[in-house]
Amino acid sequence: MKNRSGVADRLKKNITLTAHAIQRARERFNITSNDELKSLAANAKNKGIKIWILDIDNYKKLGLTWDTYRYLKNKYAHNFSTQKSYYYKDKVFVFQGKNGQTL
Repeated sequence: MKNRSGVADRLKKNITLTAHAIQRARERFNITSNDELKSLAANAKNKGIKIWILDIDNYKKLGLTWDTYRYLKNKYAHNFSTQKSYYYKDKVFVFQGKNGQTL
């Protein structure tokens, strides 16, 4: 079994934060620490729901309500960055870059 904490720690080291992500985290989540934001982003990649795998057959198994499923599909289904988007703790994390390490 993988050590999920170790995976999150390695992901955290590789995540780059954009000024936009930092600003949004302050506005929306009241997160002022870059380290805290990196930890949350790493956990989103490690433990979050991959938005691109959501479908009508699995949203309940993933613990989502119908309304949350519909919102995520309508908002992100046609977004080019969906394959780098994760839903974690009622937040959507959209990563970019070649390796998807920039938030």
